[in-house]
Amino acid sequence: MKLVEQDHTKERKYQSGRDSILQSISRQVYFNQQEIKQLERMQGELLKELGYYFETIPGISTVTASALVAHIGDIKRFKDADKLANYAGAARSVIAPAERERTCRTRVWGTGTYITFCS
Repeated sequence: MKLVEQDHTKERKYQSGRDSILQSISRQVYFNQQEIKQLERMQGELLKELGYYFETIPGISTVTASALVAHIGDIKRFKDADKLANYAGAARSVIAPAERERTCRTRVWGTGTYITFCS
């Protein structure tokens, strides 16, 4: 605290230029935040128009729902929920070697690498 009190210089070289740059950056950040909100609203409207209601799932935002639609594509190409779950890697499959039955789940890891976890 003593160092702050000792430093009487509040103005630095080119302070007005620095202030102008910071104000400009702040305006740009604010504008970009408003633009993102508007785009998310438009995405939400488009999802509803297309008949996708992923946002009704707890924890799924508009951005996540849009990503799901981008990865899944036309959801109507799946005959039922099980087919979609298999495609997404979220379905359980049972492996029954000899005496022991294991339940497995496939997950996507990193950039498209599929890993199967069994218990």
